[in-house]
Parts: sequence; structure tokens; C-alpha cells
Amino acid sequence: MEKNVTNWTDRVKSKAKEQNLKNVDIARAVGCTEGTFSLWMSGARNPKLNNKIAIAKFLGVSIDWLETGEDLPDPKTLPYISLDEASTFFDELDDRRQEVLSESAICIIESDHKSFLLRLENDTMVNQTPSDTAISIPKGAKVQVDTVIPPEPGKILLIEHDGELSLRQWQPISKSQHSLRFINRLYGNFDLNYAGDIKDIYKGTAVGVSFLL
Repeated sequence: MEKNVTNWTDRVKSKAKEQNLKNVDIARAVGCTEGTFSLWMSGARNPKLNNKIAIAKFLGVSIDWLETGEDLPDPKTLPYISLDEASTFFDELDDRRQEVLSESAICIIESDHKSFLLRLENDTMVNQTPSDTAISIPKGAKVQVDTVIPPEPGKILLIEHDGELSLRQWQPISKSQHSLRFINRLYGNFDLNYAGDIKDIYKGTAVGVSFLL
């Protein structure tokens, strides 16, 4: 994939030309009007993230490449360590800077005294419903996690359950019953209903997301 174009619209136009696609073809695939798509391409209007994700999917490229011109490295090439092997990891966050890829495809890349930065390596937190106001975190996005603030209903939490780390949106059902769901409803079958104290599995709250890598 070429890297000599610097704007995401330039990359769309380049890939569309390669594939002999017209604006109307992409607009139809994304679910918008040709006029709206033309406004995006001219820079007169900015599309929502879910629209960009749909464009990238139709063109056969990653959202990372669409935004930056570069794909992320294959997660399998990153240093790997299971949570069982890294049982002391959270005790050492204050003085460690390393990459750890968990079985739930979360890469922890940076830490300080009260928070750390992770990268989401799958699309479990992508919002596929444009009318929904739920946050959308695409694959490859960097997420800042605060380990000190208490969990709040409706927030996206980092949890450790059954030896895996994952980001989930938390809604308490009762004091001891909790719903922890992925934003992407394609993963709905893997949503978690947890019985117990949420603090027992709570590792932090997502407080910031960076989409440009």
C-alpha cells in the first residue's frame, strides 16, 4: 500500500481509482448519499468513525491504514506472555515499560504510577450502530486506563476474568450481579454476566482514546 499520500481522503481516492470504483459505489456500500460522500471527500464535512470504518472495509484496507497510511504490525510478532505467566505484572506497573500481549488481544504499552496505556488488537469495542451514542474504539486504538478511580456504571472497564484481560462496558444489575458487554454486537454471545463484587475483577477505567496512531 502506498504511503506517499497524507490525507485519508487521498487514500480513499487512490484505492477507489485502483479498484475502478465511483463515489456512488462507495456511498451505496457505506449507506450514505453520493452527495454526503462527496462532501467528505472534499473536506467540507467530516464523517463519523463508523462511516470511516465502513469505507475502509469496503475498500479492503484497515482503519489504521486509512487514517495514517500505515498498517499496524501483526500482533503475533509482539512479545507474548500469558496472564498466568505475568501474575505479578500489575504489581510492577509503576517501574515497567514493556509490551505484553494478553490472550484477549490487549497490548499494554506504557505505564506510570496511576494509569497505563494499552492498545486494542481486535474490533470488540467498535460501535456498529450509527444512531447509537455508545463510544466506538476501533482495532489499533490506544486506550488510557486509570487504575485509581472507582468503577462507574456505563463506563468502559478493563477487567480480568478467567485469566484474560478485556475491555467491557459495565452496567450493574444488582449489588452482586453485573452485565459486562462488548460494544460490537457481533460479539454479543461473549458478553459476561458476573456474580460477585465488581472490584474483584476490576483493573481500571478507560478515560481516554486515541484513534490516530
